[in-house]
Amino acid sequence: MIYETPKFRHLADSYVGIEFGDDADLRNNFRVIALAQTFAALNYDWILEVIPTLREFGIVYDRRLTTPLKVEAAIEEILPDIITADQVTSRLFKLPVWYCDPWTEAINKRAGLKLSTEVIAETNQCSVDEVIKRHTGTDHWVSCVGWAPGCYFAYPLDRALGVSAPKLETARPYTPERTLTLGGLCTAALPFPGPSGYQMLGRIAPPIYRTEADIAGFPEHGVLFTAGDRHRYVPVDALGYETVREKIANGTYEYDVTVEQFSFQELVSGGYVD
Repeated sequence: MIYETPKFRHLADSYVGIEFGDDADLRNNFRVIALAQTFAALNYDWILEVIPTLREFGIVYDRRLTTPLKVEAAIEEILPDIITADQVTSRLFKLPVWYCDPWTEAINKRAGLKLSTEVIAETNQCSVDEVIKRHTGTDHWVSCVGWAPGCYFAYPLDRALGVSAPKLETARPYTPERTLTLGGLCTAALPFPGPSGYQMLGRIAPPIYRTEADIAGFPEHGVLFTAGDRHRYVPVDALGYETVREKIANGTYEYDVTVEQFSFQELVSGGYVD
């Protein structure tokens, strides 16, 4: 549900959070991101970090320069505009993905499991080709970034095209970096190898996290995406994947990204508002 009045949450004496609802509703998330963008633009000297999550906006502040009540008052001052906000700034990334790639298929075969894409196809009562067609047929809204540096959680903007997948009862101990995964309606990707309880769709060709400043336009902190971005997954074959990897290696790769204004009405048309 969406709260009639947002709730403030205080953690010790250096964090204030404001919660817009108690479920994973993209309407709540839209307000979180609108607040995060507005607050970050204010450039207060006491802001240490702004943290947008799926349904809560959090801010870490310098306790030497302000107080919890002053932080809360600053948020309340702009809150009426956030509640009625219609647009946020959003970057659209077009990301090449090798669906049904050999690495993720080998992991399932080694464990004696059915291929993840086949599980997803059965869950959605369609073919593997249809899964890929539907997953690439709608943009995905990045609701938050976390769990690991560069890891993100994104939802289909057209719910009618979205595919879903059951999460694993026990997480895989190893999943390759840049693996595109699906749990429920949520698409995510791992910035580096690690465990995952999501089904595997394929592998993103370019990096989503980087510790070296060797790719044009990559942020210094190494995390490519931020909450409020959108992803459009573009299917590529083995040759297309290797072409991207070669460009990464020789320093000529450029991300296909466009900065736009995204409207709340696009959530309405995508089926996220009753």
